[in-house]
Amino acid sequence: MVERIAGVPHRPIVVDRECRFFGVTRITRQNYRDQSQCAVKLVAALLDRARALGIYDSSLIIVSSDHGTDLPPRGFNGVSESLSLTRSPA
Repeated sequence: MVERIAGVPHRPIVVDRECRFFGVTRITRQNYRDQSQCAVKLVAALLDRARALGIYDSSLIIVSSDHGTDLPPRGFNGVSESLSLTRSPA
């Protein structure tokens, strides 16, 4: 059995923290956070279901993630005293 949860919380932002679809909306820190909370609930539900089916301990479960989207850290102004920042397309 292969289960796959893909694309959450990537763009577009289309669900709230309860995973209710509300359509494409603009990316704000709060909207992204809400959709991210939905993603965590989906992963938790997958793990709970595997436990309920008795297959959790014999399963290889890989949860992959990246670092987010174009939302710079709050208060970040592009200057760091501890890191030498290099401009790049990334």
